[in-house]
Amino acid sequence: MIKRNENTAEFVGLSFGDGGLTYRTGTKSLRFQLRGSLEEDKEHYDNYIIPLFNKEISSHLFDTKVGIVFNKKAGFYGISKQSEKLKVFSDELGIPIGVKKELFIPVWIKSSQKFTKGFLRGFFDTDGSVTCQRNYSIKDNKFHTQIRIILSCCSKNLIKEIYELLRELDFKCMFKSEKRVSPWNNSYAVNTG
Repeated sequence: MIKRNENTAEFVGLSFGDGGLTYRTGTKSLRFQLRGSLEEDKEHYDNYIIPLFNKEISSHLFDTKVGIVFNKKAGFYGISKQSEKLKVFSDELGIPIGVKKELFIPVWIKSSQKFTKGFLRGFFDTDGSVTCQRNYSIKDNKFHTQIRIILSCCSKNLIKEIYELLRELDFKCMFKSEKRVSPWNNSYAVNTG
């Protein structure tokens, strides 16, 4: 059994961003992958994400550590695990199997501010960014000093739920919708600041 805690909530956030859980063709076996940039994310995966997965997931479900997957030509690096036991991973944590169209934050994560913060940390790690903009409320301000956090994805429901969670944590934020061309028709974002 996998423990529900701040670390596993963070892993759900990571999964909602750059993770994928799918059935292998013609089998009952599931494959989980979480990938980032080979150039930018390898050190973070090696020092943080891989140990986190091994401690919180592998140690409870498997006898082996998670495998590393990378492709120099495609430029990705991450983790991969294939097993029927990943169904427990999905059921216990609320990570959906298959194509991620509309995502819903699991109730167990929303029930605790500690878990909420873990989830947001994981999601920000994959689909978040920080920008600096000019503060137009200050006369003659020439510098980009107003820091904004942006969380975005193609799931309108997920971004709306993130918006509500951030407001509960006393962040000033706004919900934004953008029309985009393929592969995703729409993009939704929460901007703080």
